[in-house]
Amino acid sequence: MNTNLLMSIIFFKIGALSFGGGTAMIPAIYQNLQSYGLINYDEFANIIVVSQVTPGMIALNLATYIGLEKGGFLTAALATLAATIPSVIVMFLGMKLWNKMKENDYTKSFLEGVKASSLGLILSAVFIMAKGVEFGYVTIFIVCLAFVGSVIFKKNPMLILFISGVIGGIFLV
Repeated sequence: MNTNLLMSIIFFKIGALSFGGGTAMIPAIYQNLQSYGLINYDEFANIIVVSQVTPGMIALNLATYIGLEKGGFLTAALATLAATIPSVIVMFLGMKLWNKMKENDYTKSFLEGVKASSLGLILSAVFIMAKGVEFGYVTIFIVCLAFVGSVIFKKNPMLILFISGVIGGIFLV
């Protein structure tokens, strides 16, 4: 199958069927790309890291970066557009229905289920990332520092990533 078409189908499907934000999409992106033999774990882990430190939404950064790697500029543009189109359509159509349905008990129950599922998918993304980390004292310190900086001190994620990178650059060489 043509790379442009394949990447468009993969990212359209992910964009249409994924709930919970970009981080929750990570397992679906990995599984889809791996099932077509387009990516291995180490390559995907590195792409996630680059996507994390690049401005913008992680799912779109992943679509763009993977598209560039696998087919060039056109593939990147098509993958990014394909990942975006479903949510734009749903938002336009959904907002009309949302105002009518937001107080409905079934709608509330559905959203509770989606929230729980999203949490599970985000935890799955954590496990995908953890497989690529060589755990030692420094990496455990960095994980704890990032968690405490984010959750307790509410520090900017870019600052946390930068400081963690500096610590890693000094102590993990």
